[in-house]
Amino acid sequence: AKFVNKKRRCIQKCLKGGRKNGGPYAECGAPYGGATAGCIQDAEKGAEAKARARNARACAKECPACYDAGGNCPDGAGFVAAVETNVDQTDPLVHCLEAAGLTPTKAEAKCEDGVAKHLAKFAGSKGKCYDKCVDREFKGKIPAGSCTAGSPSDPDTQACIQAAEDKAAGKIDDVCEPSGAKPACYPPERDSGADWVGVVENLVDAQTRLVYCSSPRG
Repeated sequence: AKFVNKKRRCIQKCLKGGRKNGGPYAECGAPYGGATAGCIQDAEKGAEAKARARNARACAKECPACYDAGGNCPDGAGFVAAVETNVDQTDPLVHCLEAAGLTPTKAEAKCEDGVAKHLAKFAGSKGKCYDKCVDREFKGKIPAGSCTAGSPSDPDTQACIQAAEDKAAGKIDDVCEPSGAKPACYPPERDSGADWVGVVENLVDAQTRLVYCSSPRG
């Protein structure tokens, strides 16, 4: 989640600079370029490197066997790459005007940026719901199998996820529903805050299955 937010800020800075000049925006999207590429890919200070370093510190004592089997020991490089792909594929949908080489109005830019910001926050919030669930499962406070990604049976986790969904959807609607704010390139399937939350929902679930890949009692 920290990596998603850091990479989002790298992209955001590029978009902000491009909007001042009416474009171009080529360096703001994959494969990136210029300062944006450095912000994301620098071997020491880039978002990717920092994410891998955090993972390595967290797994230094013991890297799970299922991580090793997936090529994610010692630093979760595969996790970072998977999340990277999700961001690269999702951001052009969010900043669809710039992806088409167009400069948004102030209201449209606020909508796009709000979608990006609140989806990133939602990814982190939903991840924390699963973190808490698995921690309680590990301690034997709830039955094993209560935290299945995508369909958790634990009521508290269900409520936590629902609250995160509702908050993100509401925040997105706040910035995109005013007249003239919603870009014309947002299709019907991405026409509301709830629709946008649905875009990210399955990505978080898929990644969570990989993060918690072994039984807490295994």
